[in-house]
Amino acid sequence: MEETIGELAAALNAGRLTSRALVQRCLARIAALDGRFNSFVALDEAGALAAARESDARLARAAPRSLLEGVPLSIKDNIHAAGLPSTWGSRALADYRPDIDELPVARLRAAGAIILGKTNVPELTLEGFPAILTDFETIGTLTRTVDDALTLDSVLAGSDARDRRSLYAAAPPWAVERPRIIYIPKFGEGPVDPEVARIVADFARTLEREGHVVKEAPVFFDLEDAARIWHVVSRAGVAWLMQWNGARLEDGAGASARAMAADGRKLAAADYTDALERAGALRRRCAELFANAELVLTPTAAALPWPAETPFPDTIAGRQAGPRDHAIFTGWVNIAGLPAISLPIGLAESGLPVGVQLAAGFGADSALLAFARDASRRHKPPPLPIMDPSS
Repeated sequence: MEETIGELAAALNAGRLTSRALVQRCLARIAALDGRFNSFVALDEAGALAAARESDARLARAAPRSLLEGVPLSIKDNIHAAGLPSTWGSRALADYRPDIDELPVARLRAAGAIILGKTNVPELTLEGFPAILTDFETIGTLTRTVDDALTLDSVLAGSDARDRRSLYAAAPPWAVERPRIIYIPKFGEGPVDPEVARIVADFARTLEREGHVVKEAPVFFDLEDAARIWHVVSRAGVAWLMQWNGARLEDGAGASARAMAADGRKLAAADYTDALERAGALRRRCAELFANAELVLTPTAAALPWPAETPFPDTIAGRQAGPRDHAIFTGWVNIAGLPAISLPIGLAESGLPVGVQLAAGFGADSALLAFARDASRRHKPPPLPIMDPSS
């Protein structure tokens, strides 16, 4: 059964559903299905049920803390939740349990949300960008709709004196009724699956028919600069993590992480400073770009989904592909610290989903989410199969 956070909240507040029953339903589904997916690395059944009882008591008094009262959520395994493992996807950190909640988790608990457990990430989150350069940490909860994302944003948004990166002013509302969109179908000579390219191009034309100014353009930044930034900061970050955790991580980490750490130890401070300067230049370039447009539209991934047992597709559009060729469209957003969202927009002939990425200027999180909500209502996402626990 598919339900949005809003629908669950309405049922909880109306007394048609209890948080305890909802948590039990989630735990039963995880038990039935997760053996196939390995999505959860840790569950907090006792803690979730205890928190659900407290939520039910507040709901019975008609005193919910927020729209998230009693709603179960999961946390990505690179974000600390007190008492639960923070392994960053590495067996070497299986025994590490922080005693504090990171700010997003603390805010969720304060809002009455129920933390079910921690969900898996690639080892040391090497598919993401190290936190050392990101402007904001993101919660790991997967949302089915943009309305869910807006609900979470309303709880998680806001500054905190302990994190100076959060003390920024939100961007002003967009000055145009229909956002201007820069459509970038490919990055340089990077391969894009033909079905992905076709479906994303169709979506861009649809937005244009709806009255948006959609301008097709080549990539607007130096791809080699972005690759250099990613190389230096990711490897320096892994080397730092190895140093911070000592032999425990060095001995237990996978081959890829150890190789990245070895590369990171060869870097000089000047290399890292150079990467930071390049990142600053990219951020300035993005600011110039978003002075004349509200959104950048690209595919989310250059490839269709690939088999789970392989870390990345080895070919895209008939060409050999490397570890990050499928993710070529996302890295610049992380480096620049910009808000972005992925929307499912179609299915390939094989039934595999295709998505688009929409990125906005710094601080335009709310405007981006509002646009994505309206777009997803006009263009319903393709139906995906509901997993049957008995199959």
